[in-house]
Amino acid sequence: MKNISWDEYQQLVDKLAKKINFKKNKFNLIVAINRGGNVVGTMLSHKSKVPLKILHTDEFMWIGKEGDKILLVDDLSDTGKTFIEVLTWFPERIVKTACVHVKDGTKFIPDYFVENTNNDWIVYPYE
Repeated sequence: MKNISWDEYQQLVDKLAKKINFKKNKFNLIVAINRGGNVVGTMLSHKSKVPLKILHTDEFMWIGKEGDKILLVDDLSDTGKTFIEVLTWFPERIVKTACVHVKDGTKFIPDYFVENTNNDWIVYPYE
């Protein structure tokens, strides 16, 4: 198990923001997968000044409009199932994906991530 402090989490999100490069990649919208993506999505929205929407995976909803460039975020790609499912909800949109951590064996590697967990259980500061 790995406990992450708020300071460590802030540093990880800063690294993620640098990888995303908001000046180069002009996103219209950040979509955070509820609940794990809420904090990282909010932090990235504040840094980039890109509007944020929260996506509840238990209810299908259209977010954005045709042609939007969307950044879909979560804290972790564990099995990858959530990213894979949610990406099917965004036809006709340009979607890039980002998260702080990925686990070995995930079925989905996001476009941007900071660290591989080596399958450690991660305890984020907001849990």
